[in-house]
Amino acid sequence: MSEHEDRVRLRRMLDASRQAIAFVQGHRRNDLDTDLQLTLALTRLVEIVGEAAKNVSDEERQRHSEVPWRANATRHPTPPNSGTMGDEGPYEASSVWTTPPRRLLVV
Repeated sequence: MSEHEDRVRLRRMLDASRQAIAFVQGHRRNDLDTDLQLTLALTRLVEIVGEAAKNVSDEERQRHSEVPWRANATRHPTPPNSGTMGDEGPYEASSVWTTPPRRLLVV
């Protein structure tokens, strides 16, 4: 895997993470239960981050050991109303509220 490919993946992760943070501004966690558009948008952004993280090379992961790679490599978050209940309800996008922006990469 080339360094260029890793940089493209890191950029995708950063862009999708920033978009997710922007989307939740002015919203509360409970909005995920009632706002399908927000829920679907965050689901897609989490998928983008996860897909990119999954494909970052081991060398690049070692260079950025401060990134929670394992947590970011979730490709398919639990969809709303799937019957799978987490700590905060049936949706994993709630992690947007609990992931500090300072943990995002600066590429």
